Amino acid sequence: MSLISTPIDPVFAQNIPANATGVIHGTNLLAPYNALIDLVSAQTRQDLRGQLNQAQAMFGFDVIELLFSGDFGAYFTYKPEGIVTMLNQQLEMLETNPYGFSTLNVENVLDMGIIFEISNPEQAQSLIDQLANLYNMLGANTGVTITREEIAGNNALILTLSSSGMDDIDVVIGANETLFVIGTRQSVTAILNGEGGFDSNPFYQNSLRYTLPTMTHYWFLDRNIVTVAGGTLALLSPQIGMVFASINDSLVTPNPTDVALQEERLREQNRQSILSAIEFNNTMQNIAQLFDNATVSVSSKEGILFVRAVITLSE
Repeated sequence: MSLISTPIDPVFAQNIPANATGVIHGTNLLAPYNALIDLVSAQTRQDLRGQLNQAQAMFGFDVIELLFSGDFGAYFTYKPEGIVTMLNQQLEMLETNPYGFSTLNVENVLDMGIIFEISNPEQAQSLIDQLANLYNMLGANTGVTITREEIAGNNALILTLSSSGMDDIDVVIGANETLFVIGTRQSVTAILNGEGGFDSNPFYQNSLRYTLPTMTHYWFLDRNIVTVAGGTLALLSPQIGMVFASINDSLVTPNPTDVALQEERLREQNRQSILSAIEFNNTMQNIAQLFDNATVSVSSKEGILFVRAVITLSE
């Protein structure tokens, strides 16, 4: 139990995005990391630690110690309003395209990332620089480009991911004096500029009424997690219908005189599909109002591990 006996710092919550839907906050990953390496080495009879140390020697410092010694937070933010906007855009596009297809802007719907507390900003900046150099040495990959950009007064690494049917996604690797962050652009930029604010989130504040004291781990979900299923299905259902329609068109050669009629029939089918998706999404939004948050808190005392799981309903 000593592996998870270090209490988390509640002040660290101020670095996590204020609107986060899901959060995992822990600390001192170094202890379980070392235990895992020792276990795997014993099981495989390989000097795994020596191999890993050799691999990270290229950086000139201990990367694991840099990132795993302090508090950390993993987060994702689901944006229900982004789903509504995209569905309305689909309806508008049906006026000119019977398929109504538009590219997916992931960052309008979802933000995610992981934050590490650091004590050596020089090493953090060196790690970012060397990751960029390593990528250039290995050669560019299709669908991924890298650029450098100043964020919060420091040089950050931007990985731009490109894929058909989606707008480009920027994944930012950046650091400031106390944090090393990897995640989507909007959330990372806010974090590095000191604009996190999860500690002021009313769902988070309410959840602390029911968590264990002196937590070593804290897991959190707010009510928006209920709407994720509705939003996902809302996005997928029109697209699935359009895929089947496209397959059908490829198998059947239409009569030129019926093309306009077929397009109109397809447009109306997709319009009804999107309207049904909007209705389903609205239903899930209403159901979500019944809930406030769900948490799992972990605490340790005198070698005994305590775990408390709580679902809090709206008052």
